[in-house]
Amino acid sequence: MSQTVTLTTSKTVIPVIGYGTGTKWLSRDNPTSIDKELVQSIHQALSIGYRHLDAAELYGTETSTGEALRTQSIPRNEIFITSKVLESIENIEQACLDVLSRLGIDYLDLWLIHSPFFDRNKISLEQAWKQMEKLVESGKVKAVGVSNFQKQHLEELFALNPKIKPAVNQIEFNPYLYKASKDLIEYCKSKGIVIEAYSPLGSIIYKP
Repeated sequence: MSQTVTLTTSKTVIPVIGYGTGTKWLSRDNPTSIDKELVQSIHQALSIGYRHLDAAELYGTETSTGEALRTQSIPRNEIFITSKVLESIENIEQACLDVLSRLGIDYLDLWLIHSPFFDRNKISLEQAWKQMEKLVESGKVKAVGVSNFQKQHLEELFALNPKIKPAVNQIEFNPYLYKASKDLIEYCKSKGIVIEAYSPLGSIIYKP
């Protein structure tokens, strides 16, 4: 699992295959609790070669992910860590600091706006993206990007002439969605944005 891709907008190197902490592990009702099963699962993933962990404040699993990181021996600079903001998007800087605290780390390798569908009356896309850029400039984040953005949302962002372009667009993508996603993928490619797929084998419905 050592294959990597370089994010052209930031020169950050990202492992191609990542281990997600959403879906099965969702813990929105009690995000500060530690899920021992998730901790063990992350340890197992790292032991077989995973070096990319994907989290989000919406999942409620960052505390458990942080516990898994604290209780293993791989150096921080060998693990690529992604998280995402949405619920706290009105204050992205504080949201990032809170995420770092829950994960027990000093910086994020990749920080994403989880969705374009947030209350624009409270914060505009321009204001949100400027806060993302400031986190890169301060060193709290190595690269920034978006998730679930369609072509029109990316066009809106690029119309703002951002200082730092989104490095990644994380979307649901698999062979069943190829035709529906073709235009978006081509647009991202033209802008140097790496497509990162979740549910790459198809969606599942988790029943506990």
